[in-house]
Amino acid sequence: WTATVGNVGAFAQAVLTRGALTFTPGLRADAFPVDGDRLLPPVGSTPRIGYARLSWGVDPRLALAWTARPGLILGAAGGVYHQPANARDLSAVFGAPTLGPSRALHASLSAWKALPARFGLEAVAFFRELDGLPVRSPLPSPVLGQALTGEGRGRSYGGSVFVRRDLAAATTAWLTYTLSRSVRWTEGSA
Repeated sequence: WTATVGNVGAFAQAVLTRGALTFTPGLRADAFPVDGDRLLPPVGSTPRIGYARLSWGVDPRLALAWTARPGLILGAAGGVYHQPANARDLSAVFGAPTLGPSRALHASLSAWKALPARFGLEAVAFFRELDGLPVRSPLPSPVLGQALTGEGRGRSYGGSVFVRRDLAAATTAWLTYTLSRSVRWTEGSA
């Protein structure tokens, strides 16, 4: 079997500044073309029936940054993100050719502080809510061509700390540590 997945997108944003506050609204529009050569697994002399479809994702985003004082910036950001199904999940035997894009709602809070000797320190807390994730069918004998379903959900949250140092023109060194937790489930499961 073969499956081809594409992603074509356009992104626009505006940066509006008023005093110490920067407001950055954005919008991304994506087209996800999907094409495959088999909608059902080969069984006997079943004819090969392919498929082609186009899914869409429209993702609003917003970021706010406040310069509380020189060398200290507090921020908040959030938005919607879509991602096409992975091509390997579109197998008519082991996956589901009908899987659509998954969606995630992202949110973050951050603080950046300038330090002496061209160092910077940033702390970020993040949260993501996910749906439309591919998961195994709960049926003991899944419907033909539907071993996976798009009924998975998830949640990720955590925090990161970044230490950055500007070394020379256009050269920066980073050191980061992230602690996060990610959980996946389907309706009716614990």
